[in-house]
Amino acid sequence: LYKTLNEKYKKEFPKGTPLVCACEKGRVEDVEGMIRGARAAGMDVTAMVSELGTDSNGYSSTPLIMAARYEHSTIIEILLQCNADTATTTNKGFNALHYAAENNETTTTTVQLLLNNMKLEDINHKTTDGDTPLDYCYRNYSSIKQQLIDLIRQKGGKRESELAAEAEIKRISLLPEKELKELYKTLNEKYKKEFPESTPLVCACEKGRVEDVEG
Repeated sequence: LYKTLNEKYKKEFPKGTPLVCACEKGRVEDVEGMIRGARAAGMDVTAMVSELGTDSNGYSSTPLIMAARYEHSTIIEILLQCNADTATTTNKGFNALHYAAENNETTTTTVQLLLNNMKLEDINHKTTDGDTPLDYCYRNYSSIKQQLIDLIRQKGGKRESELAAEAEIKRISLLPEKELKELYKTLNEKYKKEFPESTPLVCACEKGRVEDVEG
């Protein structure tokens, strides 16, 4: 069965990995057939459902990512039951939550399933361009956008800018007192030159300069 389905998909989608394509197209029976066939052949099913392959267009992807991208929640449940690795990313650092956050339009089910099976570090994983899944959620213009944002935030999800601000607060808090005083003096002098008629902290707040306010 596994061999037959594999050959079928290689003919239909020559640029893609069979299981990835079956998940992309939402073909539940074929996904189940591939998994049953692989298990019967003694293959490592967890490795198979977690493997980085290619979609029907030849782009880097995984079975879970494609199922998440197209809201195939039944397939996601099947993959998770096989212990699919939710941390696996594409060659550009996107995980399944990145794709679901930006592209899901009809239901929050997919995002909920992923969040319930992801570690915080993966919920806030950054792409090679530095974007978290929550950053991509703000690019979702469907009617469920705010619901998705709320769900991700409830699980500790944050935007890249928020994570950067937290890291800066932590860095500053660890500075010796002498360095903190020097930082305060340097920032004050900088703002007095840039805005000679204004109060430094007021100006930093006005301009939205988070790191300077924290400094």
